Amino acid sequence: MAVVDLLPRWLYNRLRSGWRTALAPIRGRIRAEERDLAAQVPFGFANAVDAPVPRVAVVCHLFHADLAGACRAAIDNLPVPATLFLSTDSAAKVPAIARAFAGWPAERIEIRVLPNRGRDIAPKLVGFADVYADHDLILFLHTKKSLTAAIGDRWRSLLFASLCGSPTIVASILQVFRQHPDIGIVLPRHLPAIRGLLHWDGNFSTARSLARRMGFGIRRHHALDFPAGSMFWARPAALRPLLDLGLTLDDFPLEEDQVRGTVQHAIERLFLLAAEHAGYRWLKVAAPLPGDDDRTVRPIPDRTALDRFILDSRFPLLPQDRW
Repeated sequence: MAVVDLLPRWLYNRLRSGWRTALAPIRGRIRAEERDLAAQVPFGFANAVDAPVPRVAVVCHLFHADLAGACRAAIDNLPVPATLFLSTDSAAKVPAIARAFAGWPAERIEIRVLPNRGRDIAPKLVGFADVYADHDLILFLHTKKSLTAAIGDRWRSLLFASLCGSPTIVASILQVFRQHPDIGIVLPRHLPAIRGLLHWDGNFSTARSLARRMGFGIRRHHALDFPAGSMFWARPAALRPLLDLGLTLDDFPLEEDQVRGTVQHAIERLFLLAAEHAGYRWLKVAAPLPGDDDRTVRPIPDRTALDRFILDSRFPLLPQDRW
């Protein structure tokens, strides 16, 4: 038996790309950009959604009601029926949101007013905790505004484009879930301008406490990755460890423009770790935008290329032989 046959698959894949890169300490930060691969969407082969069509929900927090139209335009790209679960923090914002989503089938849309706690994270895990069991896949969006206006707008555009920028992009992502039942989360690649900000950022202690409650441990120096901006597609089962925490809105602080150290900041960094703990893997996708550096975006011309990319791009965050 060769030595490589004794190695976990994830370690073999990393060693294959160079032992210095594979074993270098990352110390709680995102990988270097040149090693952070994403599958280009749309794929070259996924132009229709095969039967049976998955039960899809969209959970979208609309704190900034002026962006409701942009969210509606993105959601209109879904090529399958979807139930919309929309939230905001004030009844005064509901009429504008309702106007933006006029024409959506009444039986497939619900708007909830929730306290201004936990930003988009509390609505995901608490405000709509009751909808997970009835759906196969959930798309999480929200009206993100952050950093400078220019970067915030570009960041939101990248997230929307990669997750639901066109019907064929959505069909490609649905193909990932169909072809690979062990993929639990599909997330967008990181905006290059924010990569230097992607680390624990004072949120490690809270994250470690929540991880222990979910049944696994984390260390500050271990590799880290997460859906920065907290928009992604997921199987409900991949988020079960977080849902089973039984969090309430009172577990999230009142909004005071906090930039770190809150439960919501910690949970954002735990989505992929929780999915791995639940037995699922994750995958990054990217819809290249004009002016972007696309060296780490890989085209997916056929199903075999998708299988190969998923194998080659694996990057487990929790130590586990099943990778």
